[in-house]
Amino acid sequence: MWVTVLNSADCSRYELHQKLWGLFPQHQAGKSDRPFCYKDTGDTVYVLSNTETGESISVDVKQGGRYMFTVTASARRGTYRDENGKRVRLKPYTTSSELKQWLARRLDGCAELGLVDVTVLPPRTVTKPNGNKMVFPQTEFKGVLTITDVDKFKRVVSVGIGQGCAFGLGAILLIGDEL
Repeated sequence: MWVTVLNSADCSRYELHQKLWGLFPQHQAGKSDRPFCYKDTGDTVYVLSNTETGESISVDVKQGGRYMFTVTASARRGTYRDENGKRVRLKPYTTSSELKQWLARRLDGCAELGLVDVTVLPPRTVTKPNGNKMVFPQTEFKGVLTITDVDKFKRVVSVGIGQGCAFGLGAILLIGDEL
């Protein structure tokens, strides 16, 4: 797993999204699986990936390791097609219990959750150059996890969890060293 640290000052979310795709020229934006996820903390962006860029730092985690973590993710139930064939989004999860279960399902087979604190945040809006807006519900999860399958955990972490990962959601950040 690799981490790249970038400066994001004076970039819109969409411009940053395009800039990050430029780090992975072997992948075409929108044409293949997204090879990264990222966390924007204001002026600094942490890009997580299984692909090394020229500016990457290798990160290692341990089987059975217990780590504090934080992730801001978009937890939704998904979509369905109505009788007219129009795609309809289901409502986001709202209760703390539903949100914790959602996170546990995303990490199933690679990490077990310990104590988790859940905070529902205002929705994140990303405006495309054509003026269309994408709106993502946001939930911040903080807690402790134990890694049960290192390889699967690295795959999950490198692409993020939930929707909106290419726009700064879903990046699981481990805080500090193993507990």
